[in-house]
Amino acid sequence: MKTKEKLPYLNGWYIVEWSKNLKHGEVRPLTLFGKEVVLCKSDKGEINLFDAFCPHLGAHLGIVGVMNGENLVCPFHDWEFNEAGKCVKIPYTDRLQKQANLVKWPVQVKNGIIFVYYHDQKEKPNFDVPRWKEFEGKKGWSRQIKRTVVNKAFLQDVVENAVDMGHFHPIHKFDEIPTITKLEFKGHTYKVVFNSPKKILGKLMDVELEIFYQGPGFAIASMEFPIHFKLITSITPIDEFHLAHHFTFVFKKSWNPLFDLIVQSFAVRKAMKDYTFDIDIWANKVYLTNPKLCFGEGPIIKVRNWLKQFEPKKQELKSKKAA
Repeated sequence: MKTKEKLPYLNGWYIVEWSKNLKHGEVRPLTLFGKEVVLCKSDKGEINLFDAFCPHLGAHLGIVGVMNGENLVCPFHDWEFNEAGKCVKIPYTDRLQKQANLVKWPVQVKNGIIFVYYHDQKEKPNFDVPRWKEFEGKKGWSRQIKRTVVNKAFLQDVVENAVDMGHFHPIHKFDEIPTITKLEFKGHTYKVVFNSPKKILGKLMDVELEIFYQGPGFAIASMEFPIHFKLITSITPIDEFHLAHHFTFVFKKSWNPLFDLIVQSFAVRKAMKDYTFDIDIWANKVYLTNPKLCFGEGPIIKVRNWLKQFEPKKQELKSKKAA
């Protein structure tokens, strides 16, 4: 993985964890976008994400840090910070340090999934994460099936991969190169629909897949035949070269629970196996800012142009270089 210029982190919502995996009172250290942060859940279930280091004397809040009810407690001097990141208690003085506040990241929990908003200049989100009824475990849909893979890749490569029709035959063994039937860009979203014949269980079937990105950080994929499923997928940068790729599957139930279990298990295994084929390519390729594309590969450039709205502004990049 190489590039002539350092690729920027892109502004948007990203998945960090499923809420059930975070225990009440837990303080978990993470690295996101090259920064050390802490993800915590209060006794009442409030979930927050803060920069990791205490503004007092720099202790890491995720190393032996604990929750005291709704407050995050620094392990070094027992200073306490509330859900807004404000210092609310210093055990050895009544005079609070009003400037000692934690940097809080915007967090939304939808369908039991924890999303965090990244912005290079810490601006507020300009759109919310939607809620999907299919992922609530009701009205004929299965429970959520969750997977996470950490791998080397550039986020930009993964996002444009959805419209790179030429890779589906050599990498994913499609019998024919898929045909894009719809490609739509609207504000912070882009949608692609493509179909192609593909052998599944030895039978040639016409597969149609829809992928709907909402910002660069997450998308919902849908297929109705031969397997009716939906998938929330998120590619969350850990650092400059590594991503945490989160998958949340749900399946439409049939009249036969045993059949559903077999189909769901097969479909998830197949999807994750197909994904591993991409991983080896991403981990060993270079990102070309000026690729020499051929006829029919215009959608790749369209996706790259769409992604530009999420990049740091040019003046922001210049100030970083000067620093």
